[in-house]
Amino acid sequence: MKYFAIDVECAATGKAHDARTPIAVTMVDQQLKVIVDEIIKPSVPIVNYLTPLTGISEGHMALVGQGVGRDLAWLGLTQGVDYDSIVDLSDEIKYYNPRYGNYSVFSLKHAVSCVLNQDIQENNHSCQEDAIASMEFFNKWSTPISLTSTKLDG
Repeated sequence: MKYFAIDVECAATGKAHDARTPIAVTMVDQQLKVIVDEIIKPSVPIVNYLTPLTGISEGHMALVGQGVGRDLAWLGLTQGVDYDSIVDLSDEIKYYNPRYGNYSVFSLKHAVSCVLNQDIQENNHSCQEDAIASMEFFNKWSTPISLTSTKLDG
């Protein structure tokens, strides 16, 4: 038999003690590997996110990715409704190309190779690998070492 631990965080939907709706769920296996860790979009209006207890607040979610706007459009997600803001890495890893008089954008693969010294997308394109690489890139970029001080063309 397999055993899993699960925890659910709820927000208040009214003043009654049981007026709650789930807003996050996490499940781990016996080896403490996270199996599920999701923020849940409530289907009913929230009165209070109970942030001191849940760690979640309104506008809690900013989405990060390379060309993430396209991904969000494909999913039918709307800013201000489904998420608070985005960080599009393609806006951060572009350079002005005087030859063509416009901006060129480095691929995520190239940027991750140069900045993180990692090779991604070696065999097949993987959503999970790209999402992890995007967050690792964002985490490095959002530290005091900014992209403007990192050479990407080489």
